[in-house]
Amino acid sequence: MLCIYQCEEGALYKIIKLKDRKRFRKLMDRYNIYGYIGGAPYTPDRRDLVYVKDGDWCYLFIIHRFNNPSVAIRNKVNPFNSWFIRRMCMVEECRDKYGDVAVEAMKCLLQYLKHINSDAVFSIAMQDDIRWSGAVFKKSGFKEIGRTANGKGKWFMVKFKS
Repeated sequence: MLCIYQCEEGALYKIIKLKDRKRFRKLMDRYNIYGYIGGAPYTPDRRDLVYVKDGDWCYLFIIHRFNNPSVAIRNKVNPFNSWFIRRMCMVEECRDKYGDVAVEAMKCLLQYLKHINSDAVFSIAMQDDIRWSGAVFKKSGFKEIGRTANGKGKWFMVKFKS
């Protein structure tokens, strides 16, 4: 793993090695309702990231460049310099040890994306999954910007540049 950003309480790592990727995939399949997403063509510049606290893997993210120009343009951001959080999950053992680190991990991710000069970051909270009311996004500074086309999810965004 490669440390890409040091935060107050932990650090963000990029998954590079095969053994780490296997562990990442296993944890994502176990703790995210939708599981790990394989190499799909709609995930440009994809990054598998882990928020690590005191050596423990606590929170996993799959992010990629934002590929929905209509939502980006409607919100006045450059879609080619924005990111989308595709999957995320907390490792249960970490929750037992440190408490709920979801907001802490999300804020670390946002600091990193701002640090690399991104325009914005987007995500969707699906309403059919009771665990994803959008509370983590709201507590982390995201703004709700609308609903998905089918009405089952809410769009969230953090804009770094005006």
